Amino acid sequence: MTYKVKKPKRRGNVSVGANKGVLRITFTRQEVSPSGGLYHRRYWLQCGMQDTLHNRRKAERVAERIQRDLAYQEFDPTLQIYKLLLAGVTPEEVERVKRRQLPELAALWEEYTHFKAKTLEASTIQRDYGRIARILAKIPVEVDTPREVELWLLENYSTEISKRVLEALSGCFKWAVSRELAGFNPFQAIAQSIKPTKRESARTQQAFTNRERAAIMTAFREHHPKYAPMIEFAFLTGCRPEELAGLQWKHITEKHIHFCEALPSDLRIRKSIKTHTPRRFPINGQLSAVIAEIRGDRTPNPESPVFSFKLGTAINTANFNRRVWNPVLRDLMKRSEISRVLPLNNIRHTTWTALRESGLPPDDIARLLGHDAAVGLKHYHGDRPLPEVPEL
Repeated sequence: MTYKVKKPKRRGNVSVGANKGVLRITFTRQEVSPSGGLYHRRYWLQCGMQDTLHNRRKAERVAERIQRDLAYQEFDPTLQIYKLLLAGVTPEEVERVKRRQLPELAALWEEYTHFKAKTLEASTIQRDYGRIARILAKIPVEVDTPREVELWLLENYSTEISKRVLEALSGCFKWAVSRELAGFNPFQAIAQSIKPTKRESARTQQAFTNRERAAIMTAFREHHPKYAPMIEFAFLTGCRPEELAGLQWKHITEKHIHFCEALPSDLRIRKSIKTHTPRRFPINGQLSAVIAEIRGDRTPNPESPVFSFKLGTAINTANFNRRVWNPVLRDLMKRSEISRVLPLNNIRHTTWTALRESGLPPDDIARLLGHDAAVGLKHYHGDRPLPEVPEL
């Protein structure tokens, strides 16, 4: 009995063909090169079967599975899954094998965290890596494939957080593959496929006007005189809240303030500032008077915080923002003395805008405030009203 063998049938970019009478599946897949660029890698999967009608149909079913895995970012680059299917292993058993290929995420993440702790700040490990660990601990045990992990994240968290977790897992598995703790990185393509929605924060580029700044200072002088010098110091230097909390008297000389340490309000662990690049801020007449007011007639311990609570501990800016700053601003807003309630961090935006309007170039402001000039123009420049258009 004879039959006619059909020509190779394409399924997207996956096709079944024959080479010297032996079936093979060929396809391409977009991958990331070691340098970070994208390229199309060609795969040839030898089926080990003669080109008969029965065998071709079997190969086509495997080709369909490859196409499906490519579409859902569940492709096995080792090709082990597809070789098992070609060998006659049932899809159910293949799924069990696939699940065994995915290490227990929380345990693997813990190992990865221990490795990264050798080179990262303790606060970064506790805050950022700890946040990922807490999310992974919540994933139900029945969620055990990369695709299911992605869907669970998107159902329970925002797109931005989901992408961040998947990117973190991709980095974790890249490390695991290099240590032979995992066979491949199943999260690389998934993380790349999620496009977070672009949105600007409602508070981005918002700053207080000069009139609003004066109203805020008056309110603190009248109702919270203990904190008034700190607020004026923040307006004059534009430092970040965690830099404000991390400042010690040893960081202040006669001519400069040395911003080099930060004290986050959540972890209370000293670390380097956000940019990891210390900066000096010149002390002018205004700033000198404020520092003298804070110091008073005492000689402070160099290790003591410049801004502290009653017991001498460094100020917690998140607590201050909630218990003092926000109530003062809400009261000012009720009396129409300010147009909006902005967080303590937006003092930095106000300083940037005031320095820019005084004629200081963005590059010089960037050196003073510790950021890139382009970042300052994009994020810190206050949304002042549009200028009047002159007659042309």
